[in-house]
Amino acid sequence: MYNNKKIEVIIPAAGIGKRMGNATVAKQFIEIGGKPILAHTIQKFQDADIIDSICICAAPDMLDFVRHKIVNEYSLTKVVRIVLGGKERQDSVYEGLKKSVGDMILVHDAVRPFIAESQINSLVMACDQFGAAALGVRPKDTIKMETDDGFIMQTLSRDQLWSIQTPQAFESQILRTAFESAIEDKFFGTDECMLVERIGKKIRIVEGVYSNIKITTSEDMISARQFLI
Repeated sequence: MYNNKKIEVIIPAAGIGKRMGNATVAKQFIEIGGKPILAHTIQKFQDADIIDSICICAAPDMLDFVRHKIVNEYSLTKVVRIVLGGKERQDSVYEGLKKSVGDMILVHDAVRPFIAESQINSLVMACDQFGAAALGVRPKDTIKMETDDGFIMQTLSRDQLWSIQTPQAFESQILRTAFESAIEDKFFGTDECMLVERIGKKIRIVEGVYSNIKITTSEDMISARQFLI
């Protein structure tokens, strides 16, 4: 526990990874270093002292695989529940949230296996202070806005831009309220911050690191394997 708060991580892992090219399995189950990406990801939270419990959201046909070939195989004892995921990421996270007893909820991408414990700790401390927090890094490239017909309209100042990563952390009731509002309005966001923003809650940005990559494409797999060397 941190400041008498139980910290739980929800990892949505029910997706099929459409951008991974010719992969025959969902990207979270592709092996790097002889171990599924999802197992690498869970291990980081297993090893983080500040984390009390982990919830995995999996597709119907992968529930047994996750339980036996990942959680049991690698002795990931902090995984307290494996729940049936939904059609969209947001649906999966909500299924995990409904069953959570955590005071603070972190949501983390299944295919972001290089999160550091120091980053997890910084995020939890920020969330404890502000109620909501997310990791982010400054864009390396100059960012442009375009016109409808494909021309540069404006150059955006990088001083106010962040590429948001995961984990994202929220006091439990804040996240529940955000999800309930989204469900009522039939709104789907690209991440949990987007749902929390809708209910008017400020989210503290915690500076992350560029190595906390999300493995989305085959090119990302090359980088991921290099990180493990």
